[in-house]
Amino acid sequence: MKKEQFWQIIDETNRSMQDHDQETYFCRIVEALLHREREDILDWQEILNEYGRAAYRSDLWDKSLELGIHSEEEGFSSFRLWLVSRGKDVYLNVLRNPQTLEALVQTCEEPHFEKLDYAAYYMSTTGFRYKLLTENPDICKAVDDILLDFAGEDNPRRACNYGLTEKGIKAMQDAADQTLPHTYAWFVITDCNTSGEHIFRDLTLEEAIHTYLGSDRPEKRIGVTKDGIATVDLVRSLDGEQQFFTDHLKLDSFKCDPEVAAAVETLRLELEQNTPQQGMTMGGLS
Repeated sequence: MKKEQFWQIIDETNRSMQDHDQETYFCRIVEALLHREREDILDWQEILNEYGRAAYRSDLWDKSLELGIHSEEEGFSSFRLWLVSRGKDVYLNVLRNPQTLEALVQTCEEPHFEKLDYAAYYMSTTGFRYKLLTENPDICKAVDDILLDFAGEDNPRRACNYGLTEKGIKAMQDAADQTLPHTYAWFVITDCNTSGEHIFRDLTLEEAIHTYLGSDRPEKRIGVTKDGIATVDLVRSLDGEQQFFTDHLKLDSFKCDPEVAAAVETLRLELEQNTPQQGMTMGGLS
């Protein structure tokens, strides 16, 4: 699918509606995607993600914050999905001049559209049945939430109930088994959860420390992936203050692992020696 086709689906959906009722809009987007090949559907989602990332700009953040559209990251993400849903011309006009956003939100509905991010992930079969195009547990739950919401019901299943596939469960169990051999791939993330996020993958511990110390980004962290499935962050620096997380002491895959315990001590010594001016705290992720 090309970007012109993506916008054609969005714009035709808008033209077919007198208002912008989001439940109706969502259903019509899904219906339009039903007639497409699987690859086109997945392309549509990737293009949606691309336009969402393109709208991750400080001037748009500031203007939407000023208008009370959001107060944090999640709200800004939902707002950008809504902006794309308004169509190509509206989207591009706001990106060219964020000041036009004020007039737009005064004449439109609530400027949030989180559900749009899931339109490409399921296909209707017959009646009210559907099949997912992914086994990602988070997406499975989100789609169930949407469908039950349409029916006026709450989803009784918690996120943990969706769990992993059987293969994934076995892999996690193996990662916690200290009688088995294990692999460790270290990584460094800078500017996590921002549009400027960058991940340095498949590093040795020494390479990860070198990359971390050599980065001048205000937010950076070191973590490890064990056996290609279990991942944990170990230390983060935010605006010069370093925090060692304790999650590895609680997670089954890591809490009895001598390799990880030794690595944490190595990290602590290296960072204390190389960044003596920075504060250092302990604690898990909240």
